[in-house]
Amino acid sequence: KEVFSIQLYYYTASVLPEVPKMNGKTLVEVGQEEGEVFIPDKIAKPDKSVGIDFSQNQVDFCNRRHSEVKNLKFVQGDAERLSDVEILEEGSVDYVINVESSHCYGNIDNFFKGVKRLLKKDGTFFFTDFRGVDGMKELNDKLKEHFTVVNAENISHNVMHALKLDTE
Repeated sequence: KEVFSIQLYYYTASVLPEVPKMNGKTLVEVGQEEGEVFIPDKIAKPDKSVGIDFSQNQVDFCNRRHSEVKNLKFVQGDAERLSDVEILEEGSVDYVINVESSHCYGNIDNFFKGVKRLLKKDGTFFFTDFRGVDGMKELNDKLKEHFTVVNAENISHNVMHALKLDTE
């Protein structure tokens, strides 16, 4: 049903040859949808996957829906206060992914600082979101303040095409 959303996650992480490297690593998704994207043994095979969402209802739903999946846990947490997520230690995460949810955050700097805190020194942050023209410039500037941007691409045309297909 959500094939286009899942493809957006996969595309976000596959623009670099990283997906196969996730095997045996720790992956954190901040703001997951229904928790279907980076389940171990699907697209990637991380050793440990953690989904963080602000909504406890969403967390409970995902934990029930994927209860049979080993090494996968969903926890409640605030994207702007990732240091409060007790099961994650500083510098313990190989990959963090965030897809189309940061526009809801009141303080993007706090979110980016939290991601940096979680990531190992050689960790990778996969990120995609939308804003208006001025907002995108500001977002890209903030990204560059906090991270070394390896690849950036405007995929708005593809997203709009997917939304049209999904609507039909």
